[in-house]
Amino acid sequence: MTKQLLGSLESRIMHFFWNSPDSHSISDLQQFLNQSDTLAYTTVSTIVSRLEAKGLLHREKSGRGYLYQAAVSEEEFRQSTSRKLIRNLLGSFGDLAIAGFVDELKSDPKSLQKLRELSGEN
Repeated sequence: MTKQLLGSLESRIMHFFWNSPDSHSISDLQQFLNQSDTLAYTTVSTIVSRLEAKGLLHREKSGRGYLYQAAVSEEEFRQSTSRKLIRNLLGSFGDLAIAGFVDELKSDPKSLQKLRELSGEN
């Protein structure tokens, strides 16, 4: 899950897999995507390969081709993305990022309460 933020087509593909417990072929995915767009098999295959390289999809051999399924849940993806975003933000801006985050929390009591709950404070 390297870059973590997904492009539009990557996001649509991952939602397809997150919403289906089954394994699917590139053809299955292309048929789903072509309900709203016309995408070449090679385009879909390239995006699936990239998602697999990022660790988001898992593939298994099936006959002469492959079947794919989500390697991580949507929740795991969101948590990982959030953590990496925070680490990158803190690494880049440090104290300034923390101060801005705290200011935002002060303006939203519900978020501040949620943070307290998550950190074990009540």
